[in-house]
Parts: sequence; C-alpha cells; structure tokens
Amino acid sequence: MKLGVIGCGKMGRALLGGIVGAGLCKAGEVTVYDTYPTAVASLADELGVARASSNAEVVETSEVVLLCVKPQGFPEMLAELGESGGRLLISIAAGIRLAAIEAGSGGKHRIVRVMPNTPALVGRGASA
Repeated sequence: MKLGVIGCGKMGRALLGGIVGAGLCKAGEVTVYDTYPTAVASLADELGVARASSNAEVVETSEVVLLCVKPQGFPEMLAELGESGGRLLISIAAGIRLAAIEAGSGGKHRIVRVMPNTPALVGRGASA
C-alpha cells in the first residue's frame, strides 16, 4: 500500500511511526509533507520515508492519505490536494465534517474521519 501523510506534527508522527513499526506499511512506500520543512526532514530521516514537496505530490504518489493537519489549516491544505482523485483520505482533524472535506477536496476521494487519542503518542492509543 502506498501511504501518504500530510502533517508531520505529533499525531502524524505518532501514527506513522506506529504504522511503520507494526509492519503495516514499509517505509519505502510512504511519502510525507508538511509546511514546516524541518518536520518533514526529521520524520524522513527518522523513519526512512520519502519527502514530498507539496500536498499534491503526496496525493499523486499515494493510495491512502492521512490528513494530520490541525483544523485551522484544513481549508488551505484541501485546496492544495491537486487534481488526482480516487484516493482514500483519512482525516484526524477534530470538528471538520465529512461534508466539508468532500467539498474542499472536490468530491473526488473516499473520506474517513478517525479520532485518535493522545496515548497514540506512545504507541498505546485507540481510534474511533
């Protein structure tokens, strides 16, 4: 599975670390992007994942994309997803409705919302 992660903060990092650590996805099949280049570089160096230069590049190279962006950054991020369609977008943003994600992404993707909890930061979390 080709996995993309947009947002390399605490939750994006924790979720991706757990996914790669559990062997659910190989690091070589993962592409990450964040508006903070140092966050991307740190995560790429730590896990050996590929760095993207934009949100659109993550979507283009992935089958499943974790949207790990804070709610206030969601509208801008959605506008930058590019023209690729047919991906599975998994959002962890609290308060962002499926309808808003669908509209913001042009209605071209399948969308799931997941609410991870803070123990995910230490590999002991659950998601609903």
